[in-house]
Amino acid sequence: MPFISLVLYSLVTATSNPHSVVAKEITNEEDSEFYILDETPTMLSNLTTASKTRLLVVPHYKKITKGMRCHVASGHNICNGVKADKGTSLLYCCKKHCRNILGDMNNCGRCSHKCRFGQRCCEGVCTYVGFNPDHCGKCNKKCKSGAKCDQEAVSFTKRLTTLISLHTHKKLHLVLDLDHTLVHSVKVSNLSEAEKYLIIEGEKQGMKLYDNRIIKVRPFVEDFLREADKLFNMYVYTKGHFMYGKEIVKMIDPDKAYFGDRVITRRESPFRKTLDHVLADERGIVIVDDTVAVWPHHMRNLLKITKYFYFIHKDINKVSSYAERKTDESRSNGALANVLKFLKDIHSSFFSCDVQEDLDSKDVRLLIKGPFKPHGC
Repeated sequence: MPFISLVLYSLVTATSNPHSVVAKEITNEEDSEFYILDETPTMLSNLTTASKTRLLVVPHYKKITKGMRCHVASGHNICNGVKADKGTSLLYCCKKHCRNILGDMNNCGRCSHKCRFGQRCCEGVCTYVGFNPDHCGKCNKKCKSGAKCDQEAVSFTKRLTTLISLHTHKKLHLVLDLDHTLVHSVKVSNLSEAEKYLIIEGEKQGMKLYDNRIIKVRPFVEDFLREADKLFNMYVYTKGHFMYGKEIVKMIDPDKAYFGDRVITRRESPFRKTLDHVLADERGIVIVDDTVAVWPHHMRNLLKITKYFYFIHKDINKVSSYAERKTDESRSNGALANVLKFLKDIHSSFFSCDVQEDLDSKDVRLLIKGPFKPHGC
């Protein structure tokens, strides 16, 4: 019973170690707060954030409890145009109730955006507070100089999630990049003359127009996701903006069958890419990305895939693009198909031993030896 023993041991040590300072238990409950509403909201609807902060001292403001009913003003999705009690957030009218979108875990950054397990809504961004020195245990609680936010609880949760996935579902975790890995997108204005026929043709299977961009799904993506889902719990990780990432994921996974809400964007990770945002142990995670440099701390987990260019691009401007030639990358022998073969080999090798106990100590990075680019990928 090594797996059960590990769980019991971890629970005891994570809670009883006198030298360990673990972040407080994270719940979905917001801190108690009140909101301030102006009785003449039309005067404020077009003011800047700074102006509204200064106006909070005006006597005709009144305190209200969070969740007070509201009505969306014409052209604005702001709850009477007034900030919350600490002057840190505009109130939004979400389903006819005032919500602080910089602190509400069920409306974080925007209405209906729920934070995941282990996160709090800090300044409109879902943040893991179990190990963040600027938000340790709760939002805006900074660690003293020289101290760090203990990662023991987070590490335990990640390890437990991985072990359950390995033992119960026989699945590893897979993190997939979007741009040049699963799709290629360009601004419509950057299409070559020979590619502008695509504008006339409009949207079709695997092709979408969004925000003055045209997005093309890489061949074999549908088959890749269907097969990979049998072996991995999958995440999407993009350096693109949230709405951009959301639109692309909607194209390739419209029913949320493969990724669910496991989509990480520039909003959660504005700088480099990191597995800190993935709720799994690094020993059980495989990354597929076309760019090595964005993963400075996790190269051993990385499988590099050839960049997918469907439209004309500066890196391939010496030859005509797929779009110009009205052709595309091979489905059966393209980079994505070959990566899938390698992923299946990794999964098979990882689970090759029939002794279940050995899974607890295995490390997928020893099989990848990344950053590695498989043959044909």
